[in-house]
Amino acid sequence: ETFLEETPTAVAIHSREVQTTEQDPTAKGNFKKLQCLVADDNKVNQYLLNKMLNRLGIDHDIVNNGKEALDAVASRRSYDIVLMDTHMPEMDGIISAERIQMLPNLIKKPLIIATSADTSEETLQRLAKVGVTSLLSKPFRMNDLATAIAQVELRQ
Repeated sequence: ETFLEETPTAVAIHSREVQTTEQDPTAKGNFKKLQCLVADDNKVNQYLLNKMLNRLGIDHDIVNNGKEALDAVASRRSYDIVLMDTHMPEMDGIISAERIQMLPNLIKKPLIIATSADTSEETLQRLAKVGVTSLLSKPFRMNDLATAIAQVELRQ
């Protein structure tokens, strides 16, 4: 059963309970060697996410749209997390997330965290349906990102 958990800037879409940690999620090195893909068409968002992920010590690649995200996951096959903007040209993040979940021959499917200003019930239901792990509501801070990644990491 899927349920939603909402905080001021993040909405987690859960299929089971998640345990929390007492550690500071923004402390560099709190994450094991995660591989992350960022998919966002906005250069400012790319720049900010790049800075945040670098400060968290998370190795990452950046692409410009959902099609590039799908291609990157299909070819690399080793991302732990995908940070996916929901509204992008060529292929939006929701369609890309759905297609990533359907990719054959992936050793491990990445966990997808959507990023969007749209937190409507309809969007949350669409995200849950395609296997998106959580939604970070834009604008968000580094602590929000770190907390979302820490929650995802606990599920692995």
